[in-house]
Formats: sequence, C-alpha cells, structure tokens
Amino acid sequence: MNKYINLMINKFESYIYMLDSIDPTNDTAKFLNDKVIYKEINNVCHYLKSFNSRTEKFILYSDYLELLCTVYDDVQSSHTQRNTMIVALNNAIHRLNKINKELAYESH
Repeated sequence: MNKYINLMINKFESYIYMLDSIDPTNDTAKFLNDKVIYKEINNVCHYLKSFNSRTEKFILYSDYLELLCTVYDDVQSSHTQRNTMIVALNNAIHRLNKINKELAYESH
C-alpha cells in the first residue's frame, strides 16, 4: 500500500475509533471537525502550493484534500455530527483504498 495512503487511512481510522469508543458524542465530532480536520485542510492546502507540477503525489494530496473537505462540510451541515463523521470517514477510507488499488494497477 502506498505509504501516504496508509497514513491517511490510519488517521481516519483513529478518528473513528475515538468517535466509537473513547468519547462517542457530537461534541467530539465537532471538536475533531473544527480543530483537527480544518487544520489538516489548511496544512494540505499549504503543502500543495509547494508543487510546481502535477506529480502523482500532487494528485494524491489533491484527492486527500477533496476527501477532507467533504468530511468537514458534511459534519458542519449535520445535526447528528458524530454519526455523520463516522459515515464520511468510512467513505473516505473506501475512496483511499480505491485510489490505492488504481495506483497499484497503474504501476504494473
């Protein structure tokens, strides 16, 4: 598995674990969304500005940014933030796994 994709998936899985086991509340989802996801969006945006060309890594991080924005927007507009975040993160993990399979197929 692409090491960057693996890190992204692990990050999302840790958020799901937190929402499922450690503190299963809407407040936790709101905190993760407002502080963690939002900060990650800004970090990825800043990182993408450092690229001069559309490399595979640039495309991967652009896709990651799109997933982060989807999670952030979905949770912001929901009244059941915890459940929405879990679904959105699972969808993002599914998409990252699909991207990983596509990358593996292209490299062969």
